[in-house]
Amino acid sequence: MKGIRWCAWGVLCLWMVACDGGGGSNPDVGSVQDIPGTDGVLDPGTVDPGTVDPGTVDPGTVDPGSTDPGTVDQGTSDPGTVDLGTDPGKPDVGPSDPGEPDPGPGDPGVMDAGEDPGVPDQGQDDPGSDTGADPGPLTPEQTFPTSLHATVDGMRTVYEQGYLGMTEVPYDTPNLGCKDCHAPAIQSLPRRCESCHLDPNQPMAESTCLGCHSRQKTLEYTLAYPDVHRDAGMKCWDCHSSKEMHGDGNVYASMWDEGAMETRCETCHDAPATDPHQVHGEKLDCSACHVKSVASCFSCHFDTQVEQGRKIHAGALHGWVFLVNRNGKVRSGSFQSLTYQGGNRYVRWAPFHGHTIVREGRTCRECHDNAAVQEYKANGEITLTWWDSNAPEPLQNVQGVIPVIAGKMKFQFMVPNETSTWVPMPEGVVFPDQETFWSCSGLTPSQMTMLGIPVTP
Repeated sequence: MKGIRWCAWGVLCLWMVACDGGGGSNPDVGSVQDIPGTDGVLDPGTVDPGTVDPGTVDPGTVDPGSTDPGTVDQGTSDPGTVDLGTDPGKPDVGPSDPGEPDPGPGDPGVMDAGEDPGVPDQGQDDPGSDTGADPGPLTPEQTFPTSLHATVDGMRTVYEQGYLGMTEVPYDTPNLGCKDCHAPAIQSLPRRCESCHLDPNQPMAESTCLGCHSRQKTLEYTLAYPDVHRDAGMKCWDCHSSKEMHGDGNVYASMWDEGAMETRCETCHDAPATDPHQVHGEKLDCSACHVKSVASCFSCHFDTQVEQGRKIHAGALHGWVFLVNRNGKVRSGSFQSLTYQGGNRYVRWAPFHGHTIVREGRTCRECHDNAAVQEYKANGEITLTWWDSNAPEPLQNVQGVIPVIAGKMKFQFMVPNETSTWVPMPEGVVFPDQETFWSCSGLTPSQMTMLGIPVTP
């Protein structure tokens, strides 16, 4: 009997839809008893359960408000099942398509038709197919073309922001050849891997490094200064990283650009709890106390360089360490100097880390109120070089630790005569005509006051 009642109900519904034309606007519908919720716009989510006789429809068989979740995918019509008020095989043209959001109160069991759970949201990156994924670190072959070893831009930068202002000789002048005279072992540009790795099957020799880094070679081999790291058998690459030698993909103007160098004493060494470390704290760089000596190629004759393409200088002076400021710390430095066309004398100061490291740091008296500081206190200047014709080596230079004060450093400059013998310039000990600071600055009056205070050994 229940089956008969259900057929009658289904026939009645189909007949009403046919009369209505599917749009719910046929005026003749009023001649039929109006059943709320069934006039062509049946909302399966809003059927008034008080209108349907609960004794007519078996609630255990038909869910008047939803499709069978075990048969129909939430939010998708099953074309194989007749949906009340829906033409099987055709989408419901009425506003209550079960695949559309319910216009009534939200049914959490109905999926929004705009969200296909089987397709990734087009607004989100699919991590499984992201072509912008990190490919990993760059290889030396990729980074080397922009490295300082490949471009040699450090020399160009220093020259064009220093010497050029006085000489007015362009860096690329054929006879000038700064990039060549500083790198006789590797004179071809652009540099390549094989420029340094001469035999790919053999470890690289340190002599390759020293072929370009001539001041370090002078300190280590010509002058035979000891170094705790070299004496322990360490090589250049034990401290200097692949990034420093092969680059990191960035372009740097010089080794003193932020990020170009990463070698730090603190990478291997913790500061011991000794009195000097406690007193100075973060005010001193390790090099200020542990570098024994730096080398300075003195009084380069620039005329010979321009006219003949030869680099000559009066000598590599040593036995001294200069104190300069860099990044809030006092550290070791050095200078380069030249003369040009008789009366142009130039000095450029820069940070410099000589590979002459000693285990024991300096004593207090080696810096505080030493001979150079006392000269500055007495005369307001410091003489660095002078000529003594009676000495075995007539060109003399001050020894020890020397604070650098801008505009207060004096020199006896040298020039070659007609027989290529170095002689002092007739003006005697003078200030340079031009002085610049590269990536550092001189000590301040307050720092000089502290250095001038006598201390116990």
